[in-house]
Amino acid sequence: MKIKGLQLVNWCQHRELTVHFDAGLVGILGPNGSGKSNIIRALVYALTGYTPTNKLEYISTGEKTGSVALEICTDNGAENYKITRAIQNGTVSVSRLNDGIWEVITKTSADARSLIAEMIHISADVACQVFCTPQEDLVSLFRETSAKRNQILQRVFSLQFFERERKKIMEILQTVDQKAAELEAQLVLLSDQRAQKEAFLQSFASLPPKQTLEDMLKSLTESGQETAKRLGSVQLRAYLSAQQEKGEAELQMIQERLREPAPVCEETRSRADLETQLTLALQRQAELSAVYKQTSAFLKLAPPEEIDPDEMDRLQTQYAELVAETKEAQKLFDLITGCGTEGHCPTCGAETSWTEDDLRKAQTHFTEARQKLSELKSYMTLRKQEIEKQARRNSQYASHLEALEQPLASLGYMGVPAEVFPALEKDLTDLDLEVHNLRESLKKVSGHEAAFQAWRQEQERLQTRLEELNRNLQAIQENPVWSEMEVQDTAALEQEQAVINKQIQQVKDQLLERVQYDGIALELEGISQDVLRIRNQLKETDPELRRDLHALADMFHIKAFPAKVACDIYRKLTEKIRIYLTEFNAPFTVEFVEGGDFFCHFDNGTVQLAARLSGGEKMLLSIAFRLALHSVFAQDDTGGFVMLDEPTTFLDSRNRGALTDVLKRLKESPVFSDLQIFIVTHDEMLRPLFNSLVDLGEKK
Repeated sequence: MKIKGLQLVNWCQHRELTVHFDAGLVGILGPNGSGKSNIIRALVYALTGYTPTNKLEYISTGEKTGSVALEICTDNGAENYKITRAIQNGTVSVSRLNDGIWEVITKTSADARSLIAEMIHISADVACQVFCTPQEDLVSLFRETSAKRNQILQRVFSLQFFERERKKIMEILQTVDQKAAELEAQLVLLSDQRAQKEAFLQSFASLPPKQTLEDMLKSLTESGQETAKRLGSVQLRAYLSAQQEKGEAELQMIQERLREPAPVCEETRSRADLETQLTLALQRQAELSAVYKQTSAFLKLAPPEEIDPDEMDRLQTQYAELVAETKEAQKLFDLITGCGTEGHCPTCGAETSWTEDDLRKAQTHFTEARQKLSELKSYMTLRKQEIEKQARRNSQYASHLEALEQPLASLGYMGVPAEVFPALEKDLTDLDLEVHNLRESLKKVSGHEAAFQAWRQEQERLQTRLEELNRNLQAIQENPVWSEMEVQDTAALEQEQAVINKQIQQVKDQLLERVQYDGIALELEGISQDVLRIRNQLKETDPELRRDLHALADMFHIKAFPAKVACDIYRKLTEKIRIYLTEFNAPFTVEFVEGGDFFCHFDNGTVQLAARLSGGEKMLLSIAFRLALHSVFAQDDTGGFVMLDEPTTFLDSRNRGALTDVLKRLKESPVFSDLQIFIVTHDEMLRPLFNSLVDLGEKK
């Protein structure tokens, strides 16, 4: 199988990436953080569905969905397949290229896993270790302690499978032990129940048969019914006698009440007359109330005042005289001011006789005249407003008086409102009293009507009850109990009935015990069957079987059977490693020893542990180990593909040169011509070696 291409959508930092791969050495080159290792993880995820952490962490930041699509071809190149996995939920589908068109083969996870395992010749459990075991794990195999090496081997060889199986066996053992304990507890409980039920059956073994008890109960029941019938007849006659006495007493009381007279009304007027009088009184009351309110409001108005019609004319004349006086004073003041008080006029040069005292007098006279004029003007304005206001009040008074005269006259009141008001007030008071009296009379009439109606209904009810009592008394007299039965002692009948009832209860108790007896007998049979069933189930939890399961779990422990498996894998790997070291012209070969370590035999005859090899020698051994892993697990010596992640890490320049030589041999060797090797690196020194290259540095 070869990998031909990879399409990433929202996988880590690769939002959209499509790359194609050729045979031979495939380089994935780029600086740190460019996403080289994430491409390898995408290849592994497409093949196995495995991610080191939660797969949702591999979706690009800010996105919710993503996918990985891997295009592969068979070893002979005859068939091309595409594996597509969604990142968010892990759903997988497999397609096949047919005449240039991808046709979906399956979308179900189980079928897809089976088909992929068939194509890559390896199960998904170990595929990720065979194809892309971290390079540092391989190098660590040759420098760590035995305990650390065993942990690495568990990951590389997928030995955790054995531990998982051991846990499953232990869970089965725990379930079996728990089930056995539960069954034993149930067996003890059922044994106790069976002993109790057997003791109960033994204590009631002398009970009569069920049919005998039922016959006895039937006979006693019939005797009790006959006694109850006779006792009932006696009790019925006593009851009917009491009812007859009670009915006759009630009959006499009803006849007396039927002779009671009907209630008499104190009011002689009829309801219709009272309602008519009340309506008229209320209407009159409403009219008087409206006029009363108007008259009361009118009396609160101020009476009209007389207005002097010549007052404003006098004030106008006085104002005109004061205007003329003010103009003369202003003229004199302007003259003195213009001519001056220096002895001659500054305008015409004529001599003048005005003095400063004349100027002050003229100014004072002018100021006083102007002040009087202003005060008179203000007074005239205020007086005009007062006269207009008084005129409006007088007009309003006249309007209210005119509006009030007609209602008063229509109600029969003549004269001025002040004289009419006391009579109006008295009439209204009298009318209120009349309305009150009419309403009280109506209440009396309504009360009499209700009392009369109640009296009449009571009379009807009493008449009905009278007829019913007559029928009941007649029925009591006609009851055959008076003639068909002789008088018997009630106490003797009651004692006889009590004895029969006691015997009936005893038989019922025995019958109930018999039913319980039969039921417990059936339960005892069921318990016996349950005991037999549980004992058979306990055989399934045989202690010998549990011991065998414990032995099997111990065998699956990592230090037992898995260790033997690991040693066997080591021996097979050692044979392959020797072949590949020879192909690489390595100066040493290896020998596996118990405990998981290698001894390296150099061409010069020296021998040393793999942990003491130089960095380049360890890298050479780890690459041979990687190829051996692929050969043993994938059952393919030279085909398929492997992945090397940062093989130059922690190597100095001399050892990087040695690694370069090994990669050249891989590239040029005809043994590995059909092997596709993916190398993830940031080392530009390896660029010339690659048959094809994915340069993430150019992408950025």
